[in-house]
Amino acid sequence: MPTLRCLFRLLPSHGRNSRGFGAKRQDVLVEEVTLGHDSCLSLSFSSLSISPAQDGGRIEAVMLDADESVAETFLDQIEVALMAHFGLRELNGYYGTVYVECDRATLEWVIDRSDAAFSDGIQVTDRLFIKSTCEHKITTTELRELRYDPILQLYADGLRAGSAESKFFHWFIILEEFLEKAKALNDGFTPLFDDADKKSIGELASLLGERKKGNLLGVLRATNQNRAEKLAAILNQLGISDISTPGLDLIVNTALCETLIAQRNQLFHRGAHIEEGPLYTTLFPIVTRLARCSEKILSLRG
Repeated sequence: MPTLRCLFRLLPSHGRNSRGFGAKRQDVLVEEVTLGHDSCLSLSFSSLSISPAQDGGRIEAVMLDADESVAETFLDQIEVALMAHFGLRELNGYYGTVYVECDRATLEWVIDRSDAAFSDGIQVTDRLFIKSTCEHKITTTELRELRYDPILQLYADGLRAGSAESKFFHWFIILEEFLEKAKALNDGFTPLFDDADKKSIGELASLLGERKKGNLLGVLRATNQNRAEKLAAILNQLGISDISTPGLDLIVNTALCETLIAQRNQLFHRGAHIEEGPLYTTLFPIVTRLARCSEKILSLRG
């Protein structure tokens, strides 16, 4: 039976570095977790362990009937699954969000375990510097129940991204692709056109070329509710009616969704800049809640 050994790093997506102020975080895996003869991410193992190591951790797996391509796919998926697991516990992404990076250069090499001690501390000199230690752990049950799906992939891509613009892009796609296209959630909205209108539009469209016909028929999907109203209603249907971040409580309503959509519309303009306040106090807690119920959302897609 082949044995997979690979180191991984726990890295922050970004820090803070401006004149007179610097802040960075250090993420630490604090406990070892081991599965015996069991499965994880649809693969069977004789044993699977994740243990602390310098700057991150180590994955060691005795795999059943697996080749190198299967092992590499497993690393790709457990990388995302671990990022999502740790990300779901983040309370404040302002100083960075943790992401997992498997050191594939060490794949299949025997690596001695090395544990390191970390300490928290605030150092104050003529300028302020903050170094925080964020402890992470995963239990045997949680390891066994790790999930991978397209929503968690997008969520993890946002956790990994270093810039605010990239984070916003990946996280907002979750709202666009997996909420607004969820037929079971959109059926409750009132169509903008009644049956008589639809008949007239269809007759007109039949007289046009394919491109014009497609564009004209596309308006039939319009509703009396605008995008912000629909997004607020969909999030409320999923049980997200309010969000909380340290020092701030917000109601998920049309006005809040209008702010997010306005940011999204600016994203692809030349010189576009994402406001980090709404990114971390609004979008991040919303998509974190959505990631927790990603399987439910996927099941609602039409």
